[in-house]
Amino acid sequence: MAAYPAHERKPAVRSSRYALPLTNYRLVLQPHPDLYEQLLQLKQSFAQQYQCPDAVADEPTLLLLRFQQFAMSEVALQKKLQEILCHQAPFLVKLHGFGSMPTHTVFVQVATKNAIWDLLQQLQPLQPMLRLSQFNKAHFVADPYITLARNLQPWQYEKGWRQYRHTPFSGSFVASEALLLKRPPQATEYSLLARFAFAAQPVAAPPVQTLLF
Repeated sequence: MAAYPAHERKPAVRSSRYALPLTNYRLVLQPHPDLYEQLLQLKQSFAQQYQCPDAVADEPTLLLLRFQQFAMSEVALQKKLQEILCHQAPFLVKLHGFGSMPTHTVFVQVATKNAIWDLLQQLQPLQPMLRLSQFNKAHFVADPYITLARNLQPWQYEKGWRQYRHTPFSGSFVASEALLLKRPPQATEYSLLARFAFAAQPVAAPPVQTLLF
């Protein structure tokens, strides 16, 4: 997996109770290979055009939640995720256009959010397992999107958003599994830890379709 900006969360944070380093985790949805590649090319183009290599630090995945936990909890965590996600039905995710968070982030907008919000609601029972303290608890994404570039300097944001706010883009994929990624202490990249298939009755997959001018 691609490198992840180290400043978001410091992997070496230690618990005074356990004196153990914490591992960073992310649960994500990944587009099908063709759409994934197209999104990756968009990120690479933005990085080159606006001199921001951080644009390719994140892979083009849709973040559901992120958290820190002790590595010793991985087995129990994976078991709980499996129990929840095996009852989840695959669903269609539609992407449409670009959005931004002034003055630092440009992203691909998700047009169909209800199914994602429903999934996040199903994941809420994980909260007690993921909460280490009132200051260290899981972040469930409230407004899902796929990052194009973030941590931008003002001039990068202004020029980039001026271009992409008028750039048509659309695509879709069927979310049929969630990926659990991990970044161990001192590591700079996330790697795949586990896949969780959505085992309930699937939706019909639409024709592969993307549009970019």
